[in-house]
Amino acid sequence: SGEEVQFQPYGADQPPPLPTSHFWERWKYDGKSLLTLAVDLGRRLLPAFDTKTKIPFGTVNLMFGVPEGETKIASTAGAGSLLMEFEVLSQLSGDESFGQAALTAMKALYRRRSAVGLIGKHINTETGAWHESISGIGSNSDSYYEYMLKSHWLFRRQELYRMFSDSYFAIKKFVLLEDRWFTEVDMFTGKLQRRRVENLAAFWPGMEATLGFVQESAEQLNALYSVWNDVGFLPEEFDYMQWQQGGEMSNSFYPLRPELIESTYHQYRATGDRTWLTAGKQFLESIESMSRTACGYASLATTSKESQLQDQMPSFFLSETVKYLYLLFDETNFIHSRPYIFSTEAHPFETSQLHSLSHQQSQNSTAKNESNLDVAVA
Repeated sequence: SGEEVQFQPYGADQPPPLPTSHFWERWKYDGKSLLTLAVDLGRRLLPAFDTKTKIPFGTVNLMFGVPEGETKIASTAGAGSLLMEFEVLSQLSGDESFGQAALTAMKALYRRRSAVGLIGKHINTETGAWHESISGIGSNSDSYYEYMLKSHWLFRRQELYRMFSDSYFAIKKFVLLEDRWFTEVDMFTGKLQRRRVENLAAFWPGMEATLGFVQESAEQLNALYSVWNDVGFLPEEFDYMQWQQGGEMSNSFYPLRPELIESTYHQYRATGDRTWLTAGKQFLESIESMSRTACGYASLATTSKESQLQDQMPSFFLSETVKYLYLLFDETNFIHSRPYIFSTEAHPFETSQLHSLSHQQSQNSTAKNESNLDVAVA
């Protein structure tokens, strides 16, 4: 979905500058400046939605708008995973344009599903024609499904749950094989195209767990955990049939992704079954033993002969992988006792606060309209 940042060494002999203690002593948050910046950023992003389909471009220049010659092809995940953040910004600022733009984009993708209920991975933002008609829940589509459900929970909109349900059952019918492997199929026919399983698809069992389908999620998780236990990590992609038949994964890559750990966390919170902590311990030990370096944790690439550390640590390792590992083992964390919904980058939004704010703004809007009516009558 969102583009990630790669952390690399600042310099062999020169550490990055840090704010002095005097800076923090002088600086006090006024309660408004960060929201002002967020609104400014949101308004700079809105030109991306100025397409015939209202499905946004994938890139926008924050100073000049959409770059000249920008591709009209957008990924489903990139265009359809904006609603949580944009609608929260609308509720905090009172400006409905942000949430409305994101919701319109998500609906535009949903309306272009095939007769069997599936959608592709890339679409033309001007014509609405599918540029890539492969359907799956991994790269370029994952968080589209995630955000329909989570936005329903966060904003209590039934239409989003209906959209999610339609998509959920289509995925379970055509994309899921042997009750545990999510593959890739043709969006128009549902016929298998590739037996490729992607690491990114490991978010789905966690979603099943939060829905209460813990048996289904357990079966999916155990299949993926078996691969991790065999290889030492969950590869970025692999042929599950080849692996089941004992074939080697001669060229594998693991960029420290969180999805399997995230789903294990949700499964444990849903069931209380402490055997999932054993899986968490295995994740932790693997990352510590295989990825740790003197100044961070490195992505892994393996060949048939050896594993090699890559000079990169994606930002989601800190915002998601480590966070879900920590929460898995921290039984008393306040996150567990309050109604938080995690974004696709594991940023928590508390539903009760948003609902209270939305109700307050609705009352303020009603009072303002009544005041304007009184003035008009006078």
